[in-house]
Amino acid sequence: MNTSKLPEVSIVIVNHDGRELLKTCLNSLNDLNYPKEKTEIILIDNNSKDTSVAFVKKNYKRIKIKSLKDNNYCKALNVGIQLSKGEFVAFLNNDTKVEPDWLSELINTISIDKKIGAVGSKILFFNKRINSAGMIEFPNFYVNHRGFLEEDKGQYNVKKKMDYLSGAAILFRKKCLQDVGFFDEDYIFYYDEIDYAQRMKKKWDLVYVPKSVVYHRYAATINPKSREFNYFVERGRLIFVAKYFPNRFSDAISSSHLFYKNVKVEHELLFDILPDAISKLVKTHDKKVLVKVLPEFFKQIRRITDFEKYDYLKEAIACQELLDKQSLELRKIKSRRNGFLRTVHAKIKGKK
Repeated sequence: MNTSKLPEVSIVIVNHDGRELLKTCLNSLNDLNYPKEKTEIILIDNNSKDTSVAFVKKNYKRIKIKSLKDNNYCKALNVGIQLSKGEFVAFLNNDTKVEPDWLSELINTISIDKKIGAVGSKILFFNKRINSAGMIEFPNFYVNHRGFLEEDKGQYNVKKKMDYLSGAAILFRKKCLQDVGFFDEDYIFYYDEIDYAQRMKKKWDLVYVPKSVVYHRYAATINPKSREFNYFVERGRLIFVAKYFPNRFSDAISSSHLFYKNVKVEHELLFDILPDAISKLVKTHDKKVLVKVLPEFFKQIRRITDFEKYDYLKEAIACQELLDKQSLELRKIKSRRNGFLRTVHAKIKGKK
C-alpha cells in the first residue's frame, strides 16, 4: 500500500459521560489498517461529569480533546468539523467498535466518485444482528434502519446509494460539509443526519458500504423505551416536517405515534414538543406560509383535545361497565348463597 497517496482523515467522536464505552472504541481505532499519520482523532466532550476526559488524556496521548459546556450533539459535530484538518471527516459514536478495514473501505468507495458526499458503514449490534444497513423512510416522515434486528446473512452485502445513512458511523467529504454547511443545532439530538441528508442529496450522493463494518452497543447512550428517547425522536420528526414540509405539519401531529397511545402520558409529551416545532416553523417560513399553516395547526390542537375527551369518556364508560359487571357478579354470588341456604334448610327440615 502506497500510504503517501492516502488522504488525511479526521475522526470525530462526541462523548457525554461515556467513560465505560471509550476504551473499546478508541482501542479499535488504534488497530485500524489505515496509517496513523494519516488520521487525527478528535474527542468532543459534551460536559461530562464522569472521568471521561481524564481517562482519555492519560491513556490516549494523540487524541485531541475539546470540552464544551453544554450537551448539544449537533453543536459538538459542528465544533468537530471546525477543528478537523482532514480531506475527509468521519463521525463515530462513542459506543462503537470498528473493524480494522472500517476506514479503508469507506475511503476506497468515496474516492471512486467525486459526487459521493458521504459513505456509511454496515452497523451491527455486538450480538451480530443488524443495527443499520442504511436508512429508509416510512410513511408520515418516520425513518428507520434498513435490516434492523435482522440476522446478518449477507442480505445487505451490496453497495447501494441511499437517501439516508446512520450518523453512528459515517464519513463525509470535507468539500461536501463545506458546501452544505453545519448541522442544524435546533435538533440537539436525533434526526440530525436525516436533516443533513435532506440538504445534501440534491447535489451529493450518499452510499452504503457493507464491507465497512462497525459494532454498536444497543441503548448504551439512551434507553429506546425511555421518555427521553420518545421525546427526542418525535421532536426531531416534527421539527423536520416544520422545516421542509410546512403544508403537512398539521397532519404530522395527528399521525404521530404519540397521538393515539396512552393519551394521558403521551399527549403531555407531545405538548412538550410542539413549542419547539412551532418555533422552527416560524423561524423557517414567511408570513404567507404561516397564514396558511397555523389555522390548520390550531384545528389539530382542538382534535387532540377532543380525542382526550373521548379517551376520558371511554375510561368512564369502562369504569361503569366494570361496576356493572361487579354488581352482576355480586348478585350471582348472593343468588348462589341463597340457593345453598335453601338446600341446607330443606335437608335439615327433611331430617326432622
